[in-house]
Amino acid sequence: MALLTFEDVHLSFAGVKAIDGVSFEVRQAELLAVIGPNGAGKTSIFNVLSGVYRPQRGRVTFLGEDLLARRPHEIAAMGLARTFQNVELFHNLTVLDNLMLGRHHHFRYGALSALAWYGRARRAELAARARIEDIIDFLELEAWRRHPCGCCRTGSRSGWSWAGRWPWSPGCSCWTSPWPA
Repeated sequence: MALLTFEDVHLSFAGVKAIDGVSFEVRQAELLAVIGPNGAGKTSIFNVLSGVYRPQRGRVTFLGEDLLARRPHEIAAMGLARTFQNVELFHNLTVLDNLMLGRHHHFRYGALSALAWYGRARRAELAARARIEDIIDFLELEAWRRHPCGCCRTGSRSGWSWAGRWPWSPGCSCWTSPWPA
């Protein structure tokens, strides 16, 4: 079964076709690149996947669930994440702190529990921290873990923005710019 299905999708704006019958599937542990010139509809595809745009025709599913019936925050909660060409990080926070912020929508506890750092809040934060540390190790970001993002080059910040959307089980990440060299 495909993790993500994008089937015969059509999207137009005032008669201008942004997406014209595009179809693809992404399976578990597969990497798919959407390549094309400016204006080819690549960003429109990502906007449909993340729920920002609603196509006029077609079918889009993730883990067998219809994405076209869901709002963007619901799609993110399912584990489908994306980045943007503009890097949105808190420059005064460390790389580690910015990556932790990428998990905020998975936390299910109230403000009092968070302030006391007790019970559910403590367990959720520790589990998220362990996962973030795994990602930092996998992507070899140890050297930058405690550096403020604002002190680092833009290419690195782009990569960290992507790392914050790393696939969570189950999950899929979509990014609109390449990993920096």
